Amino acid sequence: MLNTEKANLILQELYKFRHEANPLPVKKICLDANIPTDSETELMDLAKGLENEGYANLRLVAFKPFLRITPNGINYVESNN
Repeated sequence: MLNTEKANLILQELYKFRHEANPLPVKKICLDANIPTDSETELMDLAKGLENEGYANLRLVAFKPFLRITPNGINYVESNN
């Protein structure tokens, strides 16, 4: 699975929790949605990519990536479904 596909799946999962105030751990999102990842580095790269695109806000908690979807991310998911 390509990283772009993984990022899109993560974004779709984040969309389900768009009304949550707290960011979600990327590792848990991937585990719950059966998104395969190889390493913590890959999780960080996926999270940074979504942040760089403006689709999610990245927060590091104990050096682990947590994400919260942005309005741009919500618009992206809604326009592509």
